[in-house]
Amino acid sequence: MKMKAHLISRRKLAALLCTLTLFTLIVFLSGQFGLSADTDEPQYNARGIPNEDNYLKTKRRTKEVFDWNQLEIVPEESRNKGRFIPPKRVVHLDLKGAPPKISYLLQLLPMIKKAGGTDILIEYEDMFPHWGPLANLSALNAYSRKDVAELLSEADKQGLGVIPLVQTFGHLEFALKLEEFQTKLSGLPVGPMLCIFRFTSWANVVYIQVYQLGQCSRCIERLEKANAESTGSTYYDGRYLFLQHVRRLGEMVRGLNKVPIIWDDMLRNMDKSNLKESGIGELVEPMVWVYVEDIDRFVDNTVWRTYSAVFGGVWVASAYKGAFGERLYVVNMFRHLQNHLSWLDVMYRSNMSFDVHIYLVFLFMHCTHCTVLYCTAGWSRYDHFAVQCELLPVAVPSLVLSLAVVTSGKGDIHTIRKVQEILKCSPQKSLMLYDELRRNPNQWDLYRCSFPGVKAFSLISNYNTQRVEVEQLYTRLKEKDGWMSDWHVRHKFSSPWRVEETLKTTNYLPGNVRDLEKQAKRTLGLYFDEFTVKEWMEQHLLPLSEKLAEINNMADILTKPNHWPRRPI
Repeated sequence: MKMKAHLISRRKLAALLCTLTLFTLIVFLSGQFGLSADTDEPQYNARGIPNEDNYLKTKRRTKEVFDWNQLEIVPEESRNKGRFIPPKRVVHLDLKGAPPKISYLLQLLPMIKKAGGTDILIEYEDMFPHWGPLANLSALNAYSRKDVAELLSEADKQGLGVIPLVQTFGHLEFALKLEEFQTKLSGLPVGPMLCIFRFTSWANVVYIQVYQLGQCSRCIERLEKANAESTGSTYYDGRYLFLQHVRRLGEMVRGLNKVPIIWDDMLRNMDKSNLKESGIGELVEPMVWVYVEDIDRFVDNTVWRTYSAVFGGVWVASAYKGAFGERLYVVNMFRHLQNHLSWLDVMYRSNMSFDVHIYLVFLFMHCTHCTVLYCTAGWSRYDHFAVQCELLPVAVPSLVLSLAVVTSGKGDIHTIRKVQEILKCSPQKSLMLYDELRRNPNQWDLYRCSFPGVKAFSLISNYNTQRVEVEQLYTRLKEKDGWMSDWHVRHKFSSPWRVEETLKTTNYLPGNVRDLEKQAKRTLGLYFDEFTVKEWMEQHLLPLSEKLAEINNMADILTKPNHWPRRPI
């Protein structure tokens, strides 16, 4: 009976996954999302597919990811002094766990278009409004179906293509954390990866990033069997499982006349022969992502030559936020600018050194359908369990600067003036020039501008000031000054006069932090829901209050005694 119940449970789980995959494919890869005019529930035909005639008139048809034969290389005369300008410039919107209000996203889309964006890459994760047996995959503060339809409609209005980013192998914590999906784990603690042999082959492959392979019992059995049946010298390991999975899902997505895009980190160390033998080069397009300044350090000539020999098209990904630290609250615009300029240089070099960069010449010049396309990523969290990094409203200047630089092919004064115009900055102060960014990578004076999100930027500027003061006071009292160390507190032994004099010049800080909490609640509420605001305040403002409370408690302990023992203490 237990075995029978176990089999039934497994069948239910497999059916649930099939439902998830079919739902994803129908909603995203068919390029349609809409609502019935009469009800909040989507209307279906006999096959379970939403009926075309029941969609809102403002429905959005997601564009084909790419038809490489129709996409032309940017002609030389359209380039800015020889700089390569990517024909597609895609902006990644990471909505997981900290969803900006739809009303705010709608304000951003025209700005993205004006700055040079051509498409948006939307990562919903748990913010998508699943229903039916998949309802638990949605966060309790997920977007409604009406929200999603409104976002897609506005993107269509702005002439922006929409590409969905859907987890299919890695970064599945949002599903695997749930008890009902625990049996889908790869036999390891809850993490980003599922065991691919506990599922049917029905899934959507758009985003893959996997760090644990071949570690569950079923995967080990599969590898042992493959190696036992191998007649040559080939040895199968976790990469074999990965490529099989990519091929299976890639075939399914290609069957829907869509081009799946996968992030390339799992491919970089694979042999060209293995990649060719797998057949994935005819199915998927890799997204080569490097977010730092030295791109060649992470993607060398060998990788490019391999990709040019295997794949028909290649994407590259920079970043405009969320790349230099899990806990960052403000964007280092100088480092991100350097990342974009480095990518432009990598692309430009294809015209300068045929022998050394033949792989780039092949990709950019000699293959009419092998174009390199550009995406700039803006991560909100490093994974589902991580804290929030830079908030989207605070990163708008970096986003606009990134798009403008990639669109013009360089970061000269004319490009910067366009950025200042889009952000509605005062011309009285030079902002975001290269040397200015080097000196001040955060560009705090941007609070003088008038862009969607400037109030949040001003808040973060105020927070940075208060945070620095509190951190400096806390460190000075506990580690540098000679009267309020942990030893003094533990033994209640110090000079009350010294303690009082030390704190006399900083007694304004608790009031400042309380005012900052009020400002944060009021300001962030313009852009995010109450849950996101509360999380940000707990992550950033609560530690300041706790440190000030600790300092106050230390002062009370050290100033209370009026007599002390003779040494030794």
